[in-house]
Amino acid sequence: MSEEPQTPPNPTKPTYYVPATQLVAHKQPRHWLAWLGINCLAFFVSSIIYPVLNLTFIFSIGSINVQLPLINGQRALQPNLWIILIIPVFITIWIASLLQSLAIKHHFKRLFWSLNSATLGTLSFVGIGYLILSKNEPTTLASYIWAIFFIFGFTSSAISWIQWRGIRQLVDNAWQWGLISILTWTTLGSLIWGAGLGFWLRNLMRH
Repeated sequence: MSEEPQTPPNPTKPTYYVPATQLVAHKQPRHWLAWLGINCLAFFVSSIIYPVLNLTFIFSIGSINVQLPLINGQRALQPNLWIILIIPVFITIWIASLLQSLAIKHHFKRLFWSLNSATLGTLSFVGIGYLILSKNEPTTLASYIWAIFFIFGFTSSAISWIQWRGIRQLVDNAWQWGLISILTWTTLGSLIWGAGLGFWLRNLMRH
């Protein structure tokens, strides 16, 4: 049996190769779904933690204050309202950031990442909150919803920026993390803490 002659390779003929990275990219899961889910979970967990911490701080300080002696007719302990609000905000953002870090499937300094998020987030929350309340305190439902929208939008943007800086060299398309975080927190915050709570309080005051 005669064998067919094999055609020698032509060095001038181009050879095409499919990069392996393209095949791997198609097999990767849609990470944005996991990012959206973890941000929603962090939001609802924060919505429970923050009121609980606020009430705990207020009642704890109140119970301690009652037991302290009067000085010049005043209680010895008179904490600033902003201090009472700042501590629960910091703890809430820190816990939420720790939850968010679970969606990043890379080894990095999660605790440091979360502390940076809590620090910048707290400063942003206090700054935009003070700016809004000092200029024009919300007196209508519409103004209250807009105030909540700006507070969540500005705070989530600041947190997402510092988080993006921490993962931009580890995660492909890390900008999507920032976009998803901002949209998730601003939308849910405006709907639940803005419109939802606003309508509930307005109906409560009418009765």
